[in-house]
Amino acid sequence: MKPAPLLSVLLFGAILVFFPACPTQAQSPSSALSPSSALSPSSALSPESRLEAMRARLGLSEEQFAKLKPVVLEESSNLDAIKNDATLTDSQKKEKAGVLMASFREKMGAVLTAEQRAQLAEETQRRATQGRDEIALRLQAMKEKLGLSEEQMAKIRPVLLEEGPKLKALKDDKTTSPEEKRATLKQSMERIAAELTPEQKEKMREQLQKRAAQNAEESPKKP
Repeated sequence: MKPAPLLSVLLFGAILVFFPACPTQAQSPSSALSPSSALSPSSALSPESRLEAMRARLGLSEEQFAKLKPVVLEESSNLDAIKNDATLTDSQKKEKAGVLMASFREKMGAVLTAEQRAQLAEETQRRATQGRDEIALRLQAMKEKLGLSEEQMAKIRPVLLEEGPKLKALKDDKTTSPEEKRATLKQSMERIAAELTPEQKEKMREQLQKRAAQNAEESPKKP
């Protein structure tokens, strides 16, 4: 009988304790993400998966699919180039990604029908509202567990928005090495810890360990 790997346990514990529940299948097929999310290493669907998701959700015709394919592939390639450009600062990358995504949405809108554009806008708004509600609940839980001040909550909120989907995608990603996963998890938790007092950091560590232990006990054992 083999217990769940420690890294998976820690990832799952971090997600449950500190990050909102954002299922990967609920991601926008149009890549309606924030620039920060678009630049995260594990947050976005592959170009092929996004195209298939758009076909299924929006009922794309074969003609629309053919027109959108090069647009999606180009956007994905350009985002990768921005992500890997070592000459840009994080803020410059986000700015460039925002411009690129705005251009992509404009090109995509020109291919979609009025009904499809309305459906896409409705889905995007619904997900945004759901995400805000989940963040509010998670922040309130953190406030009660760690004793956060209003200033701390204001600083941590954007971290939850950005890091939550990334960690959830990372947990099930079979292509990323354990070392890379560990580094990403450490970076995410350090962003939260940077806003905490020493006492709060200790409470956070205890919460993670407790949740990880519970998840290890509940995880199915492999023979």
